[in-house]
Amino acid sequence: MKGIYFVLVMLISAQIFSQTKFKDPDDLVTRGVKYYENGNYSKAISLFDEVNKNDSLYPVAMYEKSMCLHAQEKIDEAVVLLEDIINTYHYKTLRSMVMLASLYDEQERYDEAQEIYEGLVAEHPYSQNAWYNLGVSYFLSEDYELAEQAFIKSILLKPWHPRSSIFLGLLNSLMNRPVHAIACINVAAWLNADNELGMAAVRELESVCEGAYDDEIVKDIECPDSITSDKIQELEPIISSHVITNKKLKMPTKNDYSFTKYNYVVFSELDDEFPNSNIYTSFYFPLVKSIYNEEYFDEYSYYILQNFNLSDVQKYVKKKKTKLIIFQKWSIRQFAHYIYETGFFHPKNVHYEYKDGEIYSIYTYSDSTKEILDGEYMTFHNTGVISSRGKYENDIPVEKAYVYDDEGKMIMEVEYEGNEDEDGLFKAYFENGELSHEIEIKDNVKNGYYKEYYPNGNLESNYYYKNDRFTGNGYELTIFGDTASILSECKEDTSLYQIRQYYSSGQLLKTQIRTKSDAEQEGVMTSYFMDGSIHSRSKVVDGEYVDTLVIYNVSGDTADFYVFDEDGETIIEKHYGSSGNLSTIVEYEKEDTYHNYEFHYNGAMLSDLYVKGDKYVSLIIYDTTGTEIQRLEDLNKGNNVFQTIDVVTGQVIIDYELKGGKHEGYYKVFTPSGSLLRTMMYEDDELHGEFFEYYPDGSIRIEKKFKNGELSGPYTEYYPDSTLEQTGYYLDDHRVGEWISYYPDGTKEESRYYNSRGERNGWIIHYVQDTIIDFMEHYESDKMVGYLSFDANGDTILYYEVVDGYLDADIKYDDGKNWKKFMYVDNVLVDSLVLWNINGTVVKEGYVSEDGYHGSLKYYYDDGTLDEEKEFLQGYQNGLRKRYFENGSLHSETPFLNDDYNGVMKKYFKNGKISSLTHFVDDNLNGNRDYYNPLGEFMVRLIYHNGYLKAYTYKGSNGKFVEPILVDKDTVNMVAYYPGGQKSFEATLIGNEWNGRRVYYYKNGSVFWEEYNHMGRSHGRDVSYWPDGSKMYDFNYEYGYLHGKALTFHKNGKLEREEEYYYGNKTGKENVYDKNGKLIEVRDYYLDVMTNQNTNP
Repeated sequence: MKGIYFVLVMLISAQIFSQTKFKDPDDLVTRGVKYYENGNYSKAISLFDEVNKNDSLYPVAMYEKSMCLHAQEKIDEAVVLLEDIINTYHYKTLRSMVMLASLYDEQERYDEAQEIYEGLVAEHPYSQNAWYNLGVSYFLSEDYELAEQAFIKSILLKPWHPRSSIFLGLLNSLMNRPVHAIACINVAAWLNADNELGMAAVRELESVCEGAYDDEIVKDIECPDSITSDKIQELEPIISSHVITNKKLKMPTKNDYSFTKYNYVVFSELDDEFPNSNIYTSFYFPLVKSIYNEEYFDEYSYYILQNFNLSDVQKYVKKKKTKLIIFQKWSIRQFAHYIYETGFFHPKNVHYEYKDGEIYSIYTYSDSTKEILDGEYMTFHNTGVISSRGKYENDIPVEKAYVYDDEGKMIMEVEYEGNEDEDGLFKAYFENGELSHEIEIKDNVKNGYYKEYYPNGNLESNYYYKNDRFTGNGYELTIFGDTASILSECKEDTSLYQIRQYYSSGQLLKTQIRTKSDAEQEGVMTSYFMDGSIHSRSKVVDGEYVDTLVIYNVSGDTADFYVFDEDGETIIEKHYGSSGNLSTIVEYEKEDTYHNYEFHYNGAMLSDLYVKGDKYVSLIIYDTTGTEIQRLEDLNKGNNVFQTIDVVTGQVIIDYELKGGKHEGYYKVFTPSGSLLRTMMYEDDELHGEFFEYYPDGSIRIEKKFKNGELSGPYTEYYPDSTLEQTGYYLDDHRVGEWISYYPDGTKEESRYYNSRGERNGWIIHYVQDTIIDFMEHYESDKMVGYLSFDANGDTILYYEVVDGYLDADIKYDDGKNWKKFMYVDNVLVDSLVLWNINGTVVKEGYVSEDGYHGSLKYYYDDGTLDEEKEFLQGYQNGLRKRYFENGSLHSETPFLNDDYNGVMKKYFKNGKISSLTHFVDDNLNGNRDYYNPLGEFMVRLIYHNGYLKAYTYKGSNGKFVEPILVDKDTVNMVAYYPGGQKSFEATLIGNEWNGRRVYYYKNGSVFWEEYNHMGRSHGRDVSYWPDGSKMYDFNYEYGYLHGKALTFHKNGKLEREEEYYYGNKTGKENVYDKNGKLIEVRDYYLDVMTNQNTNP
């Protein structure tokens, strides 16, 4: 399958450009179409070419480009382009296929063109455009009889389509039926006399009349003064000669153009009635005959010439304006009569409705009065594709009705019982054809069950209705049949119902009360962690929170506390630290006026900010003892410089300008040690202009731009050594265009594309070593539609498509063993998710709902032992995340609350002893971070506040903590000691980021752990040792990526495991050794996936 790989590389290689300004593809296509319509094809093409290949509008742009190439007569180029977008981008729309077939016609590839058209009319028999173009193809290939039938079908669907009548006339001329030809072309000229198509019809009429048979055929025929023959076959040799034009005829008009004479002969000599019925005898002949019979021939002969710049014609048009208007009104009535009332185009009891010139609906009635529906009906999309169909009997819908999308796929079915109340069973379908809804209808409203299904056919929910009102009773299921929710009517108040939601493993997730009328939350809602402890509790009345809302950490401590007034407005909100200590209080006077109080973890108030009408008024800052150290007042008056001081270090951490209490001008943010962290500009209280983030050494980390408060412009992110880490572009706060991320060595890691709405669009491509592709994910407007995965040789090892939003995947390895099992519904990953390695061991399993992961998500080592387990609540990580060593002992426990670190993270050594204790609040380090060595001995405490290291301490000789040492300078050399005076820790901090060597020691002075950092990122060796000096592990990092050799050792110093990594992904050989150093297993990996295993090396 290498071919697929190389094709894709060619397809995507042109997409990787340096950062340029984003151009809205919608605007490019719109402007390009306007240039096309104005005949500026080159300019239109240049705009279409600017649409990125990854954008969902790219195939549309290329279709429009093919139209331009066609107009430029570059047929071969147009064909190649159209074939590419149809085959590569699956752009098989009705119009694109018609366009391709018409291009084949111009290349005289008639068989290929007709194969396409015949397929289209078979699939969409009411598509007038498809029938017409099929007729053209038959005409060009000189298959006139088939062409005639196709054009007739086109005309039956759209009687006023001029080109169909013109072509029908031309092929009749070629089939030696000049009477038919003249009648058909005259109708086209008549109905389009006021436009270019009418003029084209007149020119074709002139050509037909002046062509005729060779004079030898009719040399003996004389043209009488009055032609009285009533038979078409007798007229044909006469009107096909030049005899008529050589003689004068007595006509009721002074218009003596040659084709006028032919018209007069045909119009006057045609019979009034014909024994058989076809499109000629029932439409064309009587229609043109009526012009003669109603004595409008004079007006008609000038009417069809009104757009020609002929002096006699224009003189007549000006002089006889009123007569021509009368004739025009008569023409409209006459044309409508033959379409709707003669019964030829359709029976008199069948009503055809047109919209914007296209067929819109067909309804069958009991009789010509068209009062009672009785029979089949159809409605159509504007392309001629059926949008719905069904049947009536005596004005009552019966049997089944169907609804279709614009591609002709059934999306809905209704089964009627056949009574006046339209009782029955309503059914709707997914695009894959599976049932999506099933609803019982009685008395023309919902009565009974209301079922919803998953795209694989499994029942999703079942609700019960009575007289179109939800009863409050029902249930919801997971995609594999487990109970997701139980709904029941509240006995105390029957206007309400209770919902009990469950985790996929069966534990209670949430209880809540809702109103039957509009499903609004009403009453008490309680959510639970998987262990049964309360996650949150609130109360809602009339759609508004009342009383209190409390959110808890998994430890049971309060995380957030809100108090509401009777109108649902917040009056107090409190936020707490990892150990339940108060961190923030906001007291509201009204929505935009409040006091914001911040607290230290020791309980002391740090600041009091007063905001009135969304404008800063005053700020008071206190130190950790509660002593006021700064007061700023009247900030809402005039121009002010606003500076805040870190309560621990005393350094300025924020410096900006205020104008009337609002931001205006520069805004600078510093670390607690004084290093510049960010600079930005404000205009009228909104971010506007350049925005920079810096590393502690002053080099740029991120540069971006804002416009009127929204990100707009280039975005660039750098590694600490100033090499590119990521580039992209923002527009109106959305990522747009091409975004590229890079590995630390400068090679591409990933490229992705976003459309003008900020949605992932096209291929996300993940690279290894710059040019080798690992995998590709294809998106359309943020919806996953395809996936490709490659091995180290570039061979395709996995390919799947999410068709119409649905995929039920059960993927096997080459030997037939399970590999991956998952499902997409509406382009979203749902269902139970399971991955196996090549030896049949599960390596990942969990449940995914439409809201994201739900319940427990587990990862396993390749030998089947548990590696990691996470708990999710409707897409958010909540509860404890646990990680394990390969020997099964606990590695770490991390508490989460709504995807944020919240609580105390505990890490362990393999021997079960504590490695570190870290306090988090709202994803920030807040409080203490304590480190221990593998012997269980305390080494050092780092003290954090709001994510910044503020101080550190250690235990003195008396076993008590020494006075915290402030981290209050740009560069701080930190040293800590054991109670006995031995060094326990040393490191260098620059601008509050680790830099250089960081070392932890045993009491005996030997190194326990040493690692290297550059501007806060792991960069270099990371080695840990046993107390005797032998290694525990030896890793290497490059700016946070585990990279290169990774060695793990037994306690006796013997090598236990030897691995290779490529920027965070295990790639290469993994050798496993026993305690004696004997090789016992060899595994091959490619980007974290085991590709081979040898347990007997």
